[in-house]
Amino acid sequence: EVQHEPMHWLWKGWLALGKLHILAGAPGAGKTTIAMDVAATITAGKNWPDEASPITGEVLIWSSEDSYADTLGPRLDAAGADLDKVHYATEIKEGETRIYFDPAKDLSLLESAARNMKSLKLIIIDPIVSAMSGDGHKNNEVRKCLQPIVDMAEKLGVAILGITHFSKGTQGRDPAERVNGSVAFTGVARFVWVVAKGKDKEGEEKRVLSIAKTNFSAGDGGFSYLIEEVELSNHPDILTTRVNWNGTLDGEAFDIVQSVERVEKKESLIEVEEFIEEVLQSGPISSKDFYSITIEEGFSKSTCERAISRLRNKGIDIESYKEGSFWYLKLNNTEMKSVNSVSIKG
Repeated sequence: EVQHEPMHWLWKGWLALGKLHILAGAPGAGKTTIAMDVAATITAGKNWPDEASPITGEVLIWSSEDSYADTLGPRLDAAGADLDKVHYATEIKEGETRIYFDPAKDLSLLESAARNMKSLKLIIIDPIVSAMSGDGHKNNEVRKCLQPIVDMAEKLGVAILGITHFSKGTQGRDPAERVNGSVAFTGVARFVWVVAKGKDKEGEEKRVLSIAKTNFSAGDGGFSYLIEEVELSNHPDILTTRVNWNGTLDGEAFDIVQSVERVEKKESLIEVEEFIEEVLQSGPISSKDFYSITIEEGFSKSTCERAISRLRNKGIDIESYKEGSFWYLKLNNTEMKSVNSVSIKG
């Protein structure tokens, strides 16, 4: 008896009404600046980075990390936001008493206030861990605390974007596994955006945004961007930052993030594919020796596995077989330089 319903998008493939989204990345990657650009896009009707047109409306922001007056407001202004459509959650008024708003305890009051905003489309919570009343590293407690936020998004029909950090020392892992705290943050959110900064192969600064997890779209691709410092035209004494989008990116989040975080280790999938074909041209090779070669070359095992999967999807017949106690890889239907297994020295 359940009727099918279409997904209602603010930004197709990226931002959905009624759903919880997580934006994660390393400190300084520009997470909050991106969030303010998202808010500006929705309030002012700018195009998204892929040139798609947004549904316009109001945005509600709560932040414990940055000042509304000297940080978030100027960033919104620089991004071209319609500031009349931006609202800040600051405090609770009880008669003459004013109490600081706490999302871990006062979410129901935020929901009540949000119902008075007839065109509200997005709520930003920075950081999302502030909504935790328990241990942010325990799955059950995180799910219990996030569920009211998920319910609020659905009841209000708005998108919620929660901002958080990557865990320290997690470079090289799947981006969805790098979100700080319990894996429940990734599990409960329907979309996980990730940002990273580093340098491209030419040594130029580069930052990237990609989707590490989604239940409702292909979940690949992303955008390159830079953070630029600007002076507000209406307040020449105020310097702030804004996002400068530099085009689309192809591939999965892992490879997009690795392209800037570990570019010196040659993590480009195209490079890996070419190297794998070159190695296998010489004939069958044990998996142990194969991964010894590729790791020495600077390619991680997980990246090689992704590259092999992509090569197979392209119709290249890479066979994995067991002989005795060892597993081997072999490239079929290809003119071999040698029928013998590769010999590894040293």
